[in-house]
Amino acid sequence: MCCSNFDINVIRNIILESQHLLHKSTDSIESIISDICGLQYDPNPTIQLNQYIMLWNRKRDFKADQLDTAAYKEFKVVETWTFKRNMYFVPSEEYSLYRHATKGIIRWGESDESWLKKGDCPDVKAAEKKLRERLSKFDGLTLNQIWGKLNLSYEWHKYRQEHDQSFNLPIFQAFYRMCRRGDILTCGRNPGTFREPLYILKEKVVLTI
Repeated sequence: MCCSNFDINVIRNIILESQHLLHKSTDSIESIISDICGLQYDPNPTIQLNQYIMLWNRKRDFKADQLDTAAYKEFKVVETWTFKRNMYFVPSEEYSLYRHATKGIIRWGESDESWLKKGDCPDVKAAEKKLRERLSKFDGLTLNQIWGKLNLSYEWHKYRQEHDQSFNLPIFQAFYRMCRRGDILTCGRNPGTFREPLYILKEKVVLTI
């Protein structure tokens, strides 16, 4: 049937309603994020962070701490690398669907699937085991705290701050691989302009992902 047979205002309202933009919703944070197929995390601090504005436009009486609670205390939504290999909040119950659907997306010359496969070697696997063992003893650490506890602060500084690739140790590669796979999750963010993330092993929180 030709689209001209439909009232354009009706179509527009259907689209707005599906995006929770026609009326502010009383649904849960995770339900709204599910309906809009993910909420992009925006680290740009020049204005109020995008993820809060996106929900303020959609959820009735929304306060920023509601998203923080859902993401970092209740883990009803999780931060993950998904569309175009950017960071999004997605419902924890739908996490595996997003991971499967986006693993082949190519950006910066490779996909998550090919990137993980490229680093699949004995040294990195051994480093993952070591990192998992050490992180099992702690809750909510920043990156600097993680490498401090592993006595790798100097090496981390050389690699990240001085961009010295000779210090790209297997354990640093292991960390990023575990984050990409969802083995390590963000469990909080410190106050401040850039809201430094805190990390925790997935098995230390109650999840279905």
